[in-house]
Amino acid sequence: MIRSIRLTNFMSHTDTTIELPDGLTVVVGPNNCGKSAIVEALRGVCENTSSDYMIRHGCREARVTVTTAEGDEIEWIRRKASSAYRLNGVEYSRLGKGGVPDEVRDALRLDKVEVSATDSEDVHIGTQKEPIFLLNRQKHAAAFFASVSDAGKLREMQRLHGQRHLQRERELVASAKAENQLLHRLSILDPVEGAIMMISGADELAQQAAGFERSGEQLVGRIAKLGQAIRFELEIAYRASALSSLRAVPTLKPAGHVRQVVVALKLAVYAESLHQARVAASSKLTRPPTLADTRTARQLVDALDSAICAQVRPEARLAASSGLTVPPTLSDTRALNRVLLGILRCRHNATRHGAVYSALETMRPPAVVQNTEQIRTMIGKLMIAGSASATAQRRLGIVHSVQEPPPTRDISALSKSVRLVQTASEGVAAAQRALSTTEMRCQEEYKSLEAACRHAPPCPVCGQPRTLEQTLAGAGSAQR
Repeated sequence: MIRSIRLTNFMSHTDTTIELPDGLTVVVGPNNCGKSAIVEALRGVCENTSSDYMIRHGCREARVTVTTAEGDEIEWIRRKASSAYRLNGVEYSRLGKGGVPDEVRDALRLDKVEVSATDSEDVHIGTQKEPIFLLNRQKHAAAFFASVSDAGKLREMQRLHGQRHLQRERELVASAKAENQLLHRLSILDPVEGAIMMISGADELAQQAAGFERSGEQLVGRIAKLGQAIRFELEIAYRASALSSLRAVPTLKPAGHVRQVVVALKLAVYAESLHQARVAASSKLTRPPTLADTRTARQLVDALDSAICAQVRPEARLAASSGLTVPPTLSDTRALNRVLLGILRCRHNATRHGAVYSALETMRPPAVVQNTEQIRTMIGKLMIAGSASATAQRRLGIVHSVQEPPPTRDISALSKSVRLVQTASEGVAAAQRALSTTEMRCQEEYKSLEAACRHAPPCPVCGQPRTLEQTLAGAGSAQR
């Protein structure tokens, strides 16, 4: 059962959520407010319709989220050229036109009912402008729905309803008979009604007598009040005769000031009575105890807290460090650093000599020079090797200026470094052997170049024989 439907960027709905409680839910509103869009959204989830009019104008996609009573959440995503489903976080895409995953169908349970081999009927979602359900369908559709199990249940319900209706009529007939018997029994008590009326008349006479008695009592009270009034009138007449001989009452002055004085006196009396009441209430209280100076106690409490903290912290540190292993004893690594620097220098020298050796490998053995171009080419290669050697020297100076590495505490890294040092030492030894071989070959090449220069023709400008240094200098300036 569907519990809620949420429409996001679907037709006229930006973000609308509809909760569906138990029972019947009716959606009402004016035209073009999005009532039919709710049905179309549910149809799109069930059938994966491929129309792009469902996407709100200016948006890239529309989403319809359906939540069922079983706790499943089905989200249908409609884009302009594709669609996708997301069931409880699992996404299904590349479904094709009208393709709905079986898992989504099982969760919704809103599939069409097959009426025949070529026809199916949607019994869950109707069309807005379609006649009443089944009235415009073929006869076999109505026959199919009449033959399903639900129709049998309806017939069974109708039969049970008829039985209950018949039982209710029988109960009404029995109730009418029981009522007639009761009325017959009550007719025997008709003579009692006259006696009841006589008793009620006696009650009225008793009430009248009680009223007369109350009236007599009221009359006696009035007579007593009248006697009091006569005596009061005689007393007033006597006082009037006694006051007739007195002078007239003098005219009174404005009593505003007197009223203020009277009000002030009343306030003073009230304040005095309030003060007396407070004094009387406070006299019953015991005298408060004298408070001692609490600064010393506070200092003691602070000192006790500090002592507790000082005791707890070492225990906590000891408990935390109890699981740690003892750190290894580190040896002096300065000698190792010096060895590493020496290895770096040897590696640099090996690289430099290797470059020289590579450059010399490309050279051909010397021969009788007939043309100076060969000598110039060889000299250019030697100049390149010299430049590479100078660059290597500068880099070595930069390496020497770097500070020594900090001492390490990791034994495994130190062991690895020692193995690297051993490997590098073996490489350095091999490089030194190769370097010595290369130096010997360089000397031989240098001697052959000198011999070639001695046999070369003299300078065409000055007529002097050429030396190897002049030839190298000339080749260097030509390269620049």
